[in-house]
Amino acid sequence: MPELSSSAAEAALDRSERPGRVSLLLLLAGLLVGAAVGLSFVANEQAQPIILGLLALLAMAGVFCLFAFAIGAIQLTGQGTRNDVTKAVVDAAPDGMIAMEEGGRPIYANAAYLKLAGSDTFTNLRPVERVFVGSPEVSEAVYRLAQAAREGILAAAVVGALARGEEAGLLATHYHSLLLASLRRHLQLSLPFYANGGAGRWWHEQYAAAKAGYEQTTALLARLPEPRFALHGFDLVRRELAA
Repeated sequence: MPELSSSAAEAALDRSERPGRVSLLLLLAGLLVGAAVGLSFVANEQAQPIILGLLALLAMAGVFCLFAFAIGAIQLTGQGTRNDVTKAVVDAAPDGMIAMEEGGRPIYANAAYLKLAGSDTFTNLRPVERVFVGSPEVSEAVYRLAQAAREGILAAAVVGALARGEEAGLLATHYHSLLLASLRRHLQLSLPFYANGGAGRWWHEQYAAAKAGYEQTTALLARLPEPRFALHGFDLVRRELAA
């Protein structure tokens, strides 16, 4: 994509972080001051019910604003508006983009990714490593890229847990078991593809190799203890503390 020239960048308009209307705030302050000054000319007996009425009105307005803020009818300016602008840019991006939460559940996908994956709802939305499952060479490359990103996050979390003083042996076992589980899942997803891909010798060999690898990783995982840690964001925490 060509870079924007300086003149084009200067011509761009961005008011997503504009402040609130100061004039409205000054008008409200002026009304309150005017009401206070006006009440100073009224006798105490007559001013008391007026003051109570004004306080009740302000209290009702405050409660209304709290409820409106709770349901999202009123939003603070600044960060929320900036997020709306960012979302609009990502929504219209020509490149497919997907966001996954912990556990691998998709929480966002733009229109380009939905078109690429052939999905229209979260029910049939496939993650990156399964989009090209019909093409073994592409699927393998995409899976390795996605897995490398996950392993990088996990490795960084293990290093952080070591720095906090967690036991190195438990962390090594946890890291090893998660890598095995990820490989087992990949082999499990590959079995239907190789089973239904064709009737030639190559397909049978690939299916037999994937099935043997799946059975081997299953047996290895059965001999390993349950994971003692859980990944929260970029940090590893003990499961009993996370619960």
